Amino acid sequence: GREEERSKEPSLMSVVRNVVQTLYHPDDPQLGLYGALGYDLMFQFEPINPSLSRKEQQRDVALFIPDEILVVDTREQQAWTIQYDFTWCVAGEEETVSTVDMARSGTTRKHEEGTPVQDRDVEPGGYASLTERSKQEFACGNLFEVVLSQQWSVPAEA
Repeated sequence: GREEERSKEPSLMSVVRNVVQTLYHPDDPQLGLYGALGYDLMFQFEPINPSLSRKEQQRDVALFIPDEILVVDTREQQAWTIQYDFTWCVAGEEETVSTVDMARSGTTRKHEEGTPVQDRDVEPGGYASLTERSKQEFACGNLFEVVLSQQWSVPAEA
């Protein structure tokens, strides 16, 4: 329908779909793009005027192609690691580039318990309060549907 056609209009998602299609292989369901799609990606599909200011450096998409994946099959109670090497060519160049024998490096950080410092637009307990009020409004027939929201931000290292 219209919704499906709109999401196929040229946009950043056209690039994402193309990469996913390029990586697809029926014998390797794990290989693909991993990461996050931001809520503001919706502005590429809908003519919405933002009501909140956005940071210029804000990313709508943060995706990567992993060279190592830990697969956990909870049903079969098994886990295994898949490692990938990639070879590609650069447009206009004859030689290929590869990750074969490339040193893999990175840092590992221990998970830290606790709640990070947050900036948010609803005071602590405010969302729960709105939920309770909504339940009361539903009960007396004043509401049929409601979409509550809150916005918060947490600084993160890229």
